[in-house]
Amino acid sequence: MTISIKPTASGSTIEQDGSTVLSIESDRSVDVDSSTLHVDATNNNVGIGTSSPLGKLKVAVGNNAPAASGNMNTGVVIESASASRALNIGVNNTAGYSWINSAFANNSGVPDNLVLMTGATERMRIASNGYLRIGCTSSPNASTIGVEFVPVLTSDWCKFSAGATGGIRAIGFYNPNGLVGDITTNGSGTLFNTSSDYRLKENNVNITDGISRVKLLKPYRFNFITDASVTVDGFFAHEVQGVVPEAITKTKDAMRTEEYEVTPAVLDDDGNVVTEAVMGTREVPDYQGIDQSKLVPLLTAALQEAITKIEDLETRIQALESV
Repeated sequence: MTISIKPTASGSTIEQDGSTVLSIESDRSVDVDSSTLHVDATNNNVGIGTSSPLGKLKVAVGNNAPAASGNMNTGVVIESASASRALNIGVNNTAGYSWINSAFANNSGVPDNLVLMTGATERMRIASNGYLRIGCTSSPNASTIGVEFVPVLTSDWCKFSAGATGGIRAIGFYNPNGLVGDITTNGSGTLFNTSSDYRLKENNVNITDGISRVKLLKPYRFNFITDASVTVDGFFAHEVQGVVPEAITKTKDAMRTEEYEVTPAVLDDDGNVVTEAVMGTREVPDYQGIDQSKLVPLLTAALQEAITKIEDLETRIQALESV
C-alpha cells in the first residue's frame, strides 16, 4: 500500500496506490473519496455524495432502495444500535415525491410502526398494517380515547372515541363566520348538527304555501347506474332546486375540467425518467347533490296546513251531525 501527499494547482491531495482519497483545497474545503464526503469551508456546508451542498447538510440520493419499493431511492438511513430497526428517508425518482419508510434494518422494506412524538409522549402513529392513529396507540374503543383511520374494506374506515358519555363534539365545521355545524356524540347516539340558533337568524316569517310547494316535488323510485340491483326512493336534484334551492348543490348539467394521463412516463432500466408523462385535460360531469333534511321544514309546514284543514273538516262534520 502506497500513500502519498501531492500538491495541486488548488491545494493538495492524499493518494493511496495512485487514487485520490482526500483533497484539501486552498480555501480549506475538504473532499473525501470523490465527494463521498465534502466540506465546503467557504459556506460552512457539508455534502454527502455531492460536492455542492446548498444547505448546512445535503445528502445526494443513492440507489439503495428498500425491497419492493420501486424507484424509491434512499437518501438517509438511520439504524438502531442493534441494527434491528431503521428509518429510511428518500425520494421517488419517477413519481416526484419524498417519502419516509420505517422498517426493519438493512433496507428490507418490511414495514414497522412509524411514531411521531412531542417530548416523551406519542401523538400519532402509522402502524405497520397501514392504520393511522391519533392520540392513541391501539384501536379506539369505549375506554381508549383517540381517532383511527382504517384502510380496510371490511372494517370501520374511521373510529372516534371521546372517552366520555356527555355531549362531546367529534368534528366541528368552521368558516370565517365561526362554527357552522358539528358532529357530536352522547351516551346513546350520534347527532349531525347544522347551525340553527334563533340568534343567528332574521326576517323570519311563517311558511304559508307548504301544500302548494310540496305538490311541486316529484318523488321517484329508481336505482343508481353503478348499483343497479338496489332500488331507492328519492328526487332529481334539479327538480327540487326550483322548490327548495337550499337543499341542492351545484347546477344542472354542469361540467368540470379534469386532468388525466394521456401517455405514461418512459423509464430506462435504472428507473430514471427518459420521457415525461403526457398529461391532458377533459370535461367530465360535475354532478349535483341533495341534502334531503332541508326538505323537512317544507314538509312540516305542508303537514300542519293539512292537519288544520282536517281539523276544520272534522269540526264541520260534527256540527252537521249534531243538527
